[in-house]
Amino acid sequence: MEGKVITFLIFILLLGIIFIPSAHSQEEAHILIYEVSPYPYSGTHMEYICLYNPNGRPVNLDDYLITDLEGYLNISGYISSHSKIYIAENSTAFFRFMGFYPQFVYSEIKIGNFALSNGGDEVILLKGNEKIDVVIYGDSKYNESGWIGKPMKITQGHILRRISINDTDTPEDWTNYHIIAQSDFQPHWFQGTIEIFPYPDEWREVIRFLRDAKEYLFIESYTIDSTDFEEMLLSKLKEGVKVSILLEGNPVGGINSYEKSIVHTLWINGANIEFMINAPQNDTYDRYRYIHSKFIIKDDREVLISTENFGHSSLTPCGNRGYGIIVKNDNFARYMKDIYLDDKRKLQDIKQYNGEFSNITVTPLNKVELRKKVFRSINITAKFLPIIAPDFAPLYFKRFIDDQRTLDIEALYVDDNIWSEIKNKSKRVLIEYGNLRDSVKFFDGLNHYIKHLHAKLIIGDSAVLVGSMNLGISSMYNNREVSLWIAGEDAVKYFERVFEYDWKDEYKPIVVAKIQTNGREVRIDLSKSIGEISSYYVYLGGDLVYKGKKGKITIYAASGKHSLMIIIEDKWGNRDMVREEIEIKDEYRIDWRIPIILIILAIFLYKVWKDHG
Repeated sequence: MEGKVITFLIFILLLGIIFIPSAHSQEEAHILIYEVSPYPYSGTHMEYICLYNPNGRPVNLDDYLITDLEGYLNISGYISSHSKIYIAENSTAFFRFMGFYPQFVYSEIKIGNFALSNGGDEVILLKGNEKIDVVIYGDSKYNESGWIGKPMKITQGHILRRISINDTDTPEDWTNYHIIAQSDFQPHWFQGTIEIFPYPDEWREVIRFLRDAKEYLFIESYTIDSTDFEEMLLSKLKEGVKVSILLEGNPVGGINSYEKSIVHTLWINGANIEFMINAPQNDTYDRYRYIHSKFIIKDDREVLISTENFGHSSLTPCGNRGYGIIVKNDNFARYMKDIYLDDKRKLQDIKQYNGEFSNITVTPLNKVELRKKVFRSINITAKFLPIIAPDFAPLYFKRFIDDQRTLDIEALYVDDNIWSEIKNKSKRVLIEYGNLRDSVKFFDGLNHYIKHLHAKLIIGDSAVLVGSMNLGISSMYNNREVSLWIAGEDAVKYFERVFEYDWKDEYKPIVVAKIQTNGREVRIDLSKSIGEISSYYVYLGGDLVYKGKKGKITIYAASGKHSLMIIIEDKWGNRDMVREEIEIKDEYRIDWRIPIILIILAIFLYKVWKDHG
């Protein structure tokens, strides 16, 4: 019995040893360096460090220090679970750029000569004497524990931002393309009802979307210059709907007169309108190279994501080829609302419109309806992931490409960097312009009465990527963009139908033939045929007698009746054909030498007869 008791006590003791938390497990609840701004714009004093607690419980900061090996920042207090704290060089400057105050300021907690060098330095998070996290940048010569690999490159105005909480002590944990004060939204999958529509076929879906608003419309776009768009917004303002608009303040070519007129008219009728601007000469630095996103949030219920700006080039029957996506999902609407409100925060790069365009006059634009609607919108239920640039767009663009076996591309252009990522999987690439002449087909929408190709669409075998994000590296890394990764065959099939139409150019060419015969010579003039003709074929009696690229053709035929068939083919492979029955007659020509000879002979015989008469 005594042996059993001893055995039981030993068992209980072992259980205690197993389940009592170890000191090591406590030490693993560490924080991480999340952002570093070591090289701010000149004179802005925007140097800062951000720490993040990835743990499920608060962490005591009292034992932590930050060092650059020349001085220390002695932080204290607690950091809540899954939250950040900021330590800044200057509190006022930080608020101007970020819209909130930092938890710590250098001057209050600095020991020694802590100051990050623009050219290169070390940022080391210590707990006691233990190195918890390290990031090295620029020309730092650091070669000790905590960092493996080359220092991170850094350029002025950019920050180092962590992309993985699974710390590997390498550059792969970090990005260096984000700019000071850019947002940090995280990827999130949604599921909901999605309406997909093409421009210009269903451009009025944008107006219908606005018409149904009851409470508010939040609009973010590169430009707006459509009078139809303006008229519907004016109608909603009169109904008491709140209209708030954020626009790019420095679009390429400047803000045109139509946009200025629309902005002013909406403003005097109660709309709130702001621009994101860049004016370094006034110490104003925009967070994004361009506000290039094109979306509308309606009543916390629906969101319209567009490849097209809300302008005359898209909201017209003969406008650009592009696509719109209307998503009905409350959670997604709130997600996009957070993005919109973050973009329009009252920071140093946001300018409130206050009537500056009051003296603008414009001439009304004509709207010509030459085009019949070919495609209608569809409604599907699908899973989708918003791809937000620059926050996480480069990483998830690559994941989308990796997830697909083959790709069809329909886009304004594809730059060399993106082409290197997608070329091995690309089957067909249709673009408006670019340098990839040996690998792509160039869009020609004239026969469709479509002005230009302005879409940003990638069709994979299991999903599509569509939205404002151009297929250029700058768009993903520098602009505010919103595109959607839509999963499922319903979306793939719909976009493939439109793509096939644009690729093939289903407006067939038209044969215009002028045929003349002259004896056995048959002259055929096809130069007035309509379309982008690449080849001409002529069959005589079922036999191919001409194939080539010249529109003026001469053939020869024997006498008799013949069936003539003419086929023209455009550069997309579309054909048109005509048949004609022709008759070749032998012509009997009089040789005038014979009558003359006969006359001469007759005269000669007459003279001989008379002489012998």
